[in-house]
Amino acid sequence: MENRDDLVYQLFTLLVRGHAVDYYKMRDELSELSKSEFDEMLAGIQQSDMNESDKQETIWRYTMMYDNENDIQNIQYLAWDYVRFSMLCLNGCKLQYISEQEAKNWTLMLAPLLRRVYGGWDNLWYHFALTRWFWASTDEDWAECQMEYVNIIRALLNDENSPANAVDWNSDLPPIETHSFSQALTEVLAKQNPEIDFNEVHEAIREQVRADES
Repeated sequence: MENRDDLVYQLFTLLVRGHAVDYYKMRDELSELSKSEFDEMLAGIQQSDMNESDKQETIWRYTMMYDNENDIQNIQYLAWDYVRFSMLCLNGCKLQYISEQEAKNWTLMLAPLLRRVYGGWDNLWYHFALTRWFWASTDEDWAECQMEYVNIIRALLNDENSPANAVDWNSDLPPIETHSFSQALTEVLAKQNPEIDFNEVHEAIREQVRADES
């Protein structure tokens, strides 16, 4: 991520094509397989032309999902993408790719949807941590620091001065402002497709964050 355009496009990707999309699809597809069908699928992966690392990562994820390890089938994976969206907004602001107001507005776009999906800060971070575990899979470096992440989250939840406790989960939210992100995204997409229409982009973003349901 080297400039504003990179940031805006990465945010867009997290919003509409993040890991959550793949994980929900995986869960739904695997839930319909018998044990013999599942074993046959794993055998097919093992015999595929994937490199060995990708094979092991795929087999690990499929097995964890099929066996419902850590109750992963019942996790709402959206937190993993949307928390990273917020972190990128913060980093983008620090790097002066976007303004502070843009960072606030774009992060707040997600708040109503997150509030509908999760029951509170502790619930959101619980789902985030487990999705991160699932994402890390066989990567030893990421897997080894999982407990460190969990401990940091616990410390935040237990610190009465942390945002998780200082900011009421059910506090009133300002009106959702989707115009500025849609405009920024339109400017990026127009460099590849000059015919891109702002109104279509804006409508798609509002639909993605369910702005009209808030």
